[in-house]
Amino acid sequence: MKLMNPVWVDSVGSTNKEVKLGVENGSIVDSGYVFAAKEQFAGRGRFDRVWLTEKGQNLTFSILISTAQSFPKIATIPMATGLGVCKYLISKGVDAKGKWPNDVLVGDNKICGILSEVAVCDGKDYIIVGTGVNLNLSLSKASELEKPATSLLIETGVESNQEQELLNLLPYIEESLSMWEDGGFEGIREEWLKIAWKYHEEVELDNSGSVISGVLVDFAESGQIVLELPGGERKEFWSGDVSIKRDHSQ
Repeated sequence: MKLMNPVWVDSVGSTNKEVKLGVENGSIVDSGYVFAAKEQFAGRGRFDRVWLTEKGQNLTFSILISTAQSFPKIATIPMATGLGVCKYLISKGVDAKGKWPNDVLVGDNKICGILSEVAVCDGKDYIIVGTGVNLNLSLSKASELEKPATSLLIETGVESNQEQELLNLLPYIEESLSMWEDGGFEGIREEWLKIAWKYHEEVELDNSGSVISGVLVDFAESGQIVLELPGGERKEFWSGDVSIKRDHSQ
């Protein structure tokens, strides 16, 4: 899968929304198209969480993918994208992990979020993969956020240029998406297991309001998370929010 040189704008509400509008009106239909914004003021993540970026602060960009594949294979595109982000951050000396299904963490702090959605033009489905990476988020700004967060600046002490870092990152994502395109989740499984957050550790999964505890032991052929429950049963889950196992004792 070949990614194009990114198209940049100074400010936009949501990169995903802009690309989706372009697909729907037929003006953006090239697979591998990359659209990036120096400032995003109405971005959304999973579960409708807000993802904003001040000018010069973070990476916010969307990639358009045209594929003949359908669900469940396309459900693992965020995992493939996250793998690319992890490998890029590791190249910077940052111990990044992929948190199923679409985040990247350093320790237990979020550094990247990924959201994919479908757009349709002339009966053809396109996948839009929106990615946000914290580049220059300061420690003081990170402490104001609702969820624990970090950035490349916090982890390395070095400020980054948005345009240059996107050019540095895209080859890693391109490689991971190419592996995914060739083999779906199985094409990235070996690499994913190397960077999977809390692999072989006890976690909690919030599955539509029902909290399930178990050891993260595997990922199934379409990327489903596999937990080993306290009784020894192994169970697959297609969706949910994974978190650290908490101590519920009084």
